[in-house]
Amino acid sequence: MTMSSFSFADGALSKARFATITSHTAGVVFTYHGSNPTALSGHAIPAGGTIQVQGNANVNALRLIRSSSTDATVSITLEG
Repeated sequence: MTMSSFSFADGALSKARFATITSHTAGVVFTYHGSNPTALSGHAIPAGGTIQVQGNANVNALRLIRSSSTDATVSITLEG
């Protein structure tokens, strides 16, 4: 996953109770407690996989990295 800048609509992140994360093209590793994920620590989402993170604090603390040398396309849908 090449780091790119993105943002959510005004107020969407502060109101979000759930985040649905889909990794479309390659695997990623994520954390939701504020620490940076590594290849050895975090939760894996395989290519084509989807997970849901619950709780506003967890959604706001999400961090993702690619799990291999292949960049990943990821979509995140916030629900409040």
